[in-house]
Amino acid sequence: DGNFRSLLRYLAYIGDKDLKDQLMNSDGKSMYTSSFIQNELIDTFGHLIQSQIVTNVRKSIFYSILADETTDISQVE
Repeated sequence: DGNFRSLLRYLAYIGDKDLKDQLMNSDGKSMYTSSFIQNELIDTFGHLIQSQIVTNVRKSIFYSILADETTDISQVE
C-alpha cells in the first residue's frame, strides 16, 4: 500500500469513526482509494490551496516573493 492508504488507515485508527466504517464495511469496489481518486484529490487540494493563496494576496496591501536556487553537487543550478 502507498502513503495515501496508509494515511487513511492511520486516520481510522486514531478515531475517525466514519472513515473506519467506510474502510471496514465497503465491498472493495467503492472504497474510493484508487490511483485515479488519489490524483483527483491531489488536484482538488492543489486548486483549493492555490485559490486561498490568491485570495490572501489580493487582500494584502503589500506582499513579497522569496526565491532560492538549488544547486547539485557539481554546482550547477
